[in-house]
Amino acid sequence: DLVDWPLTWTCCALAVAALVLLCPQLLRAFYSAERRTEKDELDLGDRKHYMRVKVWCSLMCFLIFSLMVVPAFGEFAALFRCRRAADGAWRLSADQSIRCWEGVHLFVSIACLVLGSLYLACSLLLETVNFELRSLLESKLAEQASFPASSHFSCGRKVTLRRLLYIMFAHLLPGSRLGLPK
Repeated sequence: DLVDWPLTWTCCALAVAALVLLCPQLLRAFYSAERRTEKDELDLGDRKHYMRVKVWCSLMCFLIFSLMVVPAFGEFAALFRCRRAADGAWRLSADQSIRCWEGVHLFVSIACLVLGSLYLACSLLLETVNFELRSLLESKLAEQASFPASSHFSCGRKVTLRRLLYIMFAHLLPGSRLGLPK
């Protein structure tokens, strides 16, 4: 039974961490809706629609990168709790039938390290701006726009996964500060 498989919840936490790959789409949708709500020619129905998009994007970022962090990392930590069994092999503490650092356990462990690092960095970045997505999109890093204006993107800003990854890790470097708009 899949629910009884000890790595089920770890895989669910991995799925949550993988949502970091959707963060650029959420940011683009938010900023696009933000720009459209500033236009005076919108009727009330359109304005409400774009406000709902902004609220939805903000709520999704908050849920994924704030409320889900502790449970996800709890599952990641459980994955690394291995102990030496009587036969001398390393086994998962939660289920002694799973040998650590072999097969599925090794694959899931590597995925947790990679996606978990990205997830943590993105969570820290969003926490830095207090989940104010507009502030993040208009911020500066080393006196340059974090997400520069671009006519190639429908939202008007260069919001790509590559750019987001750069900002996520660059703002964590010593001496580096994310300049927020006033």
